[in-house]
Amino acid sequence: MRNTFLLLLGGLVGVSSYFLPFSFNQYATARANEIATRKAQQQSIATKAHDLLDDLPELTDSRLAGWRLKKGAHGSGETGVEGDSASAASMEDTQAIVDRGTESFSPQQYDVVEYPLPSHAHGILDGDDRVRGVGVLLSNNRDRLDAASLPAEKIDLCQVEPLTLDPEGQWGSGLEGGEQQVWRKDELEPRVFVAYADLRKITSKQNGMADKWRRWILEEPLSEGCGPPPGAEEEPEIL
Repeated sequence: MRNTFLLLLGGLVGVSSYFLPFSFNQYATARANEIATRKAQQQSIATKAHDLLDDLPELTDSRLAGWRLKKGAHGSGETGVEGDSASAASMEDTQAIVDRGTESFSPQQYDVVEYPLPSHAHGILDGDDRVRGVGVLLSNNRDRLDAASLPAEKIDLCQVEPLTLDPEGQWGSGLEGGEQQVWRKDELEPRVFVAYADLRKITSKQNGMADKWRRWILEEPLSEGCGPPPGAEEEPEIL
């Protein structure tokens, strides 16, 4: 009886020793395949996200992410950032394109413009006799994908980012032999909405940096009544 029990026990141990490694190997293989599949999915998602960002030029400022120009919009030719015309042409199928050359007097996205100050802003600051300010054209309702569905009174509206002088910035020789003034985004002024017809393009160049580090130099004089807010040339006081 005892010998029979020992034989049965030995048989069970032998069977378990045969199946257990097989089951563990199966589990390990399945787990490795699952991890590899997840990594492949993550890589695919990352690649698609990268391609999407490539398809949206000037997405350094997330506030602009909702705005895209229609393909074939008026004045298509070069991207919003200065670049090679040949490389811009090769990207026509994947991104919004803006021409700065053929329509030299027509403001396009990211151009520096003069814009009319809202009437309620006239004279708020001491010594401020401006009627027009300087800013960057961020977006134009005419170029929205849903432009056809907008009310007539809103189709001409544009969004402008006000600029002010950078008290620390001066570059080379200016318009009349003096120092060129450097402009930057005005952190104290909110964006404004004005009619596209009221904008005047200003020839300018910028350093290509992103968002708050971006600087502009104007290459033509401003019209009468247009300029930076009072005190823009002074260094800000840190309290």
